[in-house]
This record gives sequence, structure tokens and C-alpha cells, in this order.
Amino acid sequence: MAAALSEPTDPPEAVASDVSSAMPLRVLLNEFGPDEIAVLTQAFEQCLVELNLTNREDPATQLVAKAIFDAAKRGERDPKRLSEIATKALSK
Repeated sequence: MAAALSEPTDPPEAVASDVSSAMPLRVLLNEFGPDEIAVLTQAFEQCLVELNLTNREDPATQLVAKAIFDAAKRGERDPKRLSEIATKALSK
């Protein structure tokens, strides 16, 4: 007896939401390698938790991503420091 294919558990809009949740930072990452992207992503996620930003559609998440990106372009690679820089940028 052939195994039945299981139905996807997430509706397409939920999957699209998961993809878009990472987009603010990904859009800015073209010039970084995989290891650097991992650091920037860690900083981004840490900052969102610290700022209690749960809505990934909130424009503040793009501001966080941009602040992290800008600091990384200047050479910062410590995720904790990147998160602190972004947090300060948003509190101005």
C-alpha cells in the first residue's frame, strides 16, 4: 500500500508571513557572507526581543535592520554590540 501524501499544515499565507518576517534584514545583506549574515541575524533577533517588537510588519523592524546593516558596514561584527547600536538608534 502506498503512503498517502500529507497535506501541508500551514496555509500559503502563513508560509509567506514566515518568509516576509526575515525580509527587512535580508534585503540589505547582499554584500555579506554566510558567517556575517548569521551574526547580523542574531543581532537583529536579539534587538527585536529587547525592544519587544513582535509584529514583523512594524516599520520599526526595518529601522532595526538598517541600523544593524549600517553598523556592520562600518565593521562591527559583535552581535551584542550590533543589537545595542540598533536599540540606541531607535530610542533617538
